[in-house]
Amino acid sequence: MADLEEDAEKQERFSSLNRPAYSVFDCTIEEAAQYMKQLDGKVDLVFIDMPGTLNNPALPAIWAKLDYIFIPLEGDEINVSASEGFVAVIENYIKKQLDTHQILRLISRLK
Repeated sequence: MADLEEDAEKQERFSSLNRPAYSVFDCTIEEAAQYMKQLDGKVDLVFIDMPGTLNNPALPAIWAKLDYIFIPLEGDEINVSASEGFVAVIENYIKKQLDTHQILRLISRLK
């Protein structure tokens, strides 16, 4: 939003689309959980750019609120292997509803 507000040319191009702007929040994972509570029922979609590490105890609270998780990766062996571990942790969380301490133990094994 700030970039759009500060650039008259971008404002003009965006205005021609006849669409409302969406908000972008720069925040920590912990703050993202609070933003999600505030936005619940008020918006249709929320995109969250997650950190490149799973070593954050606030992540399970975010995962619990998500309908979809997209995992972008490069098609090389190292990235695919790392992403498989990430998927396994999330899958375990979803299937077993593990608590934060159990998730952190699984994450520590990925290192």
